[in-house]
Amino acid sequence: MKKTNIVLTIAAAWLTTVSASAQVNPPAPINPPAHQQRISGGPCKADVEQFCKDLKGPEIGKCLVAHQAELSQPCQKWQVELAKRRQTRVNFSDACKGDLDRLCKDVPAVKGGKIKCLREHQDGLSDACKTAMPKSRKPAPQTAPQKP
Repeated sequence: MKKTNIVLTIAAAWLTTVSASAQVNPPAPINPPAHQQRISGGPCKADVEQFCKDLKGPEIGKCLVAHQAELSQPCQKWQVELAKRRQTRVNFSDACKGDLDRLCKDVPAVKGGKIKCLREHQDGLSDACKTAMPKSRKPAPQTAPQKP
């Protein structure tokens, strides 16, 4: 339970601050459907309704942390997973900041542009960034250009 408390505390702190990693496209989530769920929905919907129904935005995260011992198992599990994903993004941002500044400073941080740039410069990345890079998804099949 101590580990869960620590992770949930980290999650709450992250929810209440603006992360410098927002400028970097985060790695693809392991489980996109869970990642896309709002904190007030999914496995925590009933918990939010019970403990935090009049709150909005980051206040919901703070409320869930305040009631962590009372949360349902699915909500606690989801909160831990969410905190792990956020920590992964922070680790990635920290590990690759220098590489991004050096190799991709002019690439817009939209639609995966920064990650794509880092992947294109894989051989020039620092060891720390290579380690923190999200695993590549299967590339789309290449089609040969058709002759007119």
